[in-house]
Amino acid sequence: GILFYRGKYVQAFGSIFPTDDILGMIPSEEADVAILEEPEHLNWFHPVTEVYWRSKFNHVVGVIHTNYLAYSAAEKGGAFKTPVLYTLNRWMVAAHCDKVIKLSGTLQTYAPRREVVSNVHGVREDFLLAGDQAGRSQHAFAKDVYMISKMLWQKGYP
Repeated sequence: GILFYRGKYVQAFGSIFPTDDILGMIPSEEADVAILEEPEHLNWFHPVTEVYWRSKFNHVVGVIHTNYLAYSAAEKGGAFKTPVLYTLNRWMVAAHCDKVIKLSGTLQTYAPRREVVSNVHGVREDFLLAGDQAGRSQHAFAKDVYMISKMLWQKGYP
């Protein structure tokens, strides 16, 4: 299943971080394989606990798509922040993931013997179903809907 957890926006990082003990929310009998989106980001502020992803689950896959090093390098003090972030990211991924899927080769090296580059993203069936349901509701769009997006280097676009 898909699990949602509470988070808090931290202005200094320009990011939302978990405030719940996510692992504590998952029953042990359901902990077989975990697929973590942005595992390095997800674990920067891990709660104090003896349970970690790789100790609770039989197999943990991390999917990484944001180049946080590009963000930090562009910030004030980036020359000092970026090497620290590089090391922290590697620690987080090595500690929490058995396998790493990077969406682009432009992303940093996290776990050299455990990572591959593969575009595993796409439009998920759940999102298509939600769109179909919304299209049949009383609040449906009167005309066709389109999406404007952009490809960002920070998100792994080569």
